[in-house]
Amino acid sequence: MHRFLNFSFSLIIIFLLGCGNSGREDAINSQNTYSLTMQEGNQVFFELSPEYLLSTVIEEEKVEHSGYQIGSSDPDVKITTSSTNGEVYIDQYLVRYRPNPGYIGNDKFTIETGTEEYMDINIYNIEINIQYNEHTAQELPEISGYATTQIKTNTKYSFIPTLSETKSNVTFSITNKPSWLTFDSTNGLLTGISPENSFTYKDITIHISNGTNTTSLDPFDITVYDDEESIVEDTGAEEIAISKELPEISGYPTTQIKTNTKYSFIPTLSETKSNVTFSITNKPSWLTFDSTNGLLTGISPENSFTYKDITIHISNGANTTSLDPFDITVYDDEIVDSNDSLTKD
Repeated sequence: MHRFLNFSFSLIIIFLLGCGNSGREDAINSQNTYSLTMQEGNQVFFELSPEYLLSTVIEEEKVEHSGYQIGSSDPDVKITTSSTNGEVYIDQYLVRYRPNPGYIGNDKFTIETGTEEYMDINIYNIEINIQYNEHTAQELPEISGYATTQIKTNTKYSFIPTLSETKSNVTFSITNKPSWLTFDSTNGLLTGISPENSFTYKDITIHISNGTNTTSLDPFDITVYDDEESIVEDTGAEEIAISKELPEISGYPTTQIKTNTKYSFIPTLSETKSNVTFSITNKPSWLTFDSTNGLLTGISPENSFTYKDITIHISNGANTTSLDPFDITVYDDEIVDSNDSLTKD
């Protein structure tokens, strides 16, 4: 099993403190600089109280709250400048920051507490530098998925693998690809129309690489078979009856995914029909859906949640059939290094 790429988070923290009755001017003129390094993680947690600012980077469930209590519902606490390369939010005692998936570089945001009325303004200008950890930057995400292994002749085929984490430096490749299939090296999408003749194509393997390391999906076979009963005689009445029949829809969507992770699923039809369209019910808002082929893609959100009874349908205008409803559970896998360090400049 592959873990996340290890990141080194270097944070330079400048907070400007309002002193008693001095107000905003003193808050702007009073500064201290903190720098912190955190390895192997995709979130930063810290307390906002001046006395405890960045005393540690901590797992949320292990926090011993001892400083200034803040909350997103507190009107005297606000994010005055949002980050441009990540997401920052306030959760009672903690400030949380998570960079965008695959982002490496600098980010910054500003948080202000207090009011002019009470002359207790604190301004926190926070600058963040997100870097790869040189020792573990070459780790790859997990690749998974269930490719369709049996398909009728002259039928549309599609499969796209899923990665456990989105990374910009990962490319896809394939070995033993059947000639009737096309392959997208940016996302691993495999599509095509099965040929006229029955045959089993063996040991098809999709790989991912970051230029240094490579990992692969388990090899799979695709058997193309000829269903003689599906052949329609050229008679007007029979063609009309057959045109209202729908192909079977099948597939195995991923039902568990980490936060901030690319999701993709495309169903398979037992035969290709030009008059078939796709639709979906209970689609999560963070997913997009292609009504021409049923492709469901997106980046999972920040918060853990289970999205229930998602259902993909196909219709020819007269009849409708559906894939079995499925759930998608988004979960948060927080990785925190216990060897975080804090220095004051």
